[in-house]
Amino acid sequence: MTGNGNGSPRLIFMIDGLGSDYLDSGTTPFLSKLFTESGGEVVEGLWPTVTNVNNAAIACAAPPAVTGITGNSFLDPDTGVDRHMDAAHMLNAPTLLQTWAEAGRRVCLLSAKSKTLRLLGNGLDYLVTSEHAPSEVVDAVGAPPNIYSSEVNIWLLRCLAWLIAHRPDLDTFYVHTTDYPMHMWAPGEAGSNDHLRQLDAAIQAVVKTVPDAEVLLTADHGMNAKTRALDLGRILTARGVTEVSALSIEKDGYVGHHRDLGGSAWVWVDEAQRDRAAEILGSLDGVEQVLPRAEAAAKFLLDPTRMGDLAILADRRTVFGDLATETEELPPGYRSHGSAYEREVPLFRWNVRDTKALPGSPMNWHLLLPFNDDHTR
Repeated sequence: MTGNGNGSPRLIFMIDGLGSDYLDSGTTPFLSKLFTESGGEVVEGLWPTVTNVNNAAIACAAPPAVTGITGNSFLDPDTGVDRHMDAAHMLNAPTLLQTWAEAGRRVCLLSAKSKTLRLLGNGLDYLVTSEHAPSEVVDAVGAPPNIYSSEVNIWLLRCLAWLIAHRPDLDTFYVHTTDYPMHMWAPGEAGSNDHLRQLDAAIQAVVKTVPDAEVLLTADHGMNAKTRALDLGRILTARGVTEVSALSIEKDGYVGHHRDLGGSAWVWVDEAQRDRAAEILGSLDGVEQVLPRAEAAAKFLLDPTRMGDLAILADRRTVFGDLATETEELPPGYRSHGSAYEREVPLFRWNVRDTKALPGSPMNWHLLLPFNDDHTR
């Protein structure tokens, strides 16, 4: 790989759902070796522990208070309808990818999910997603597997390998996999072990072809087994709280992963009923914290204009979302994220000569890159 004279190639891997416990499972010898030799560490991602929040924070090297991305979805104040937070115009800060492209690097974004391209792909040179793959990539690598599979991650890394070999004009790659395998299998289960072995081997093969590349690998969140779901809006309405809206922050339309159920939620309710709503929610088995908007924004570095009146945090085993009843017992094997219990993720850099040049885990944003003049440190 020759690049275009803008320095060493850059490979950034955002392995969706790769909690630190997956690296502890003993099925990633190459990544575990890199983690040890590079002085990798386990760090805390941002709450809410959902993909769009942490993906934007990693790509922008800034917290949600700066990026404006506070969830996978939010309630549009103009329409009163919830919508996905997956469009570039919703970002309140440029991504480092866009900044690098403007400085002359040739940047490629590869993702299993099209929502990532919509959110982070603005101004980049080459885009690949399993849902809308360029024809030259499909001709060379084959048709992408189903989005609800572990094979799609291996396909994505084969695309990366092909681009490195056949598109020497591209010198910077941001690779975002899917967490579908982590939703399906806990660390140590056969399906997880098989996926991680293949993922580890595919990343090793890529890194070995560009030994001078700067490499960063991290994740957006971990994953836990969940046993029950609560419909917070339905519960409040049944107890006399009127004109209330509740939204799972996890909601992104990829229902095969998690049914849009997650361990955090926003609740909108008028001020006169807010204390009553908070009291009801705080008494529910499965709700761990109920925080007013301002308190949650300050605690978790969030943009208060893109939050509910109340922030609801679940315990380790509970998720929130739209149900047919107030509560639902979840089937064995159901796994999801979104709570404060999925924050531990690995972070390591390899061959990085300037630690300010690459993004890192979201909570390390202040160490990585000076903000523009209009950003607050």
